Amino acid sequence: FLYPLSIANDVLIFTTQSWTVLGVGWMYVFGSYLTATGRFKILILIVSFGVIISIGLNLILIPSHKALGTAISSSIVQMTMGLLHMIAAIFYISKSKSI
Repeated sequence: FLYPLSIANDVLIFTTQSWTVLGVGWMYVFGSYLTATGRFKILILIVSFGVIISIGLNLILIPSHKALGTAISSSIVQMTMGLLHMIAAIFYISKSKSI
């Protein structure tokens, strides 16, 4: 009970950060498919987009929200990259089945 406000803030940061697990999982699953099928160009584009988004969000959120800003930024970036991996993989799977 020495730091009650700190614990509440830590819980908020942890719960926000926990969303990154879903995005990372999607990246592993669908990124593996894209790698196995040789779709390196799309992987490089997705990662480059993620780097740009990450830098931009970090510059905006960290000064105002500190540690919570980093959690928000990484969650948004990982979820976005996971969704982009999923969309690309589904696109290429549907494209290969239609041939």
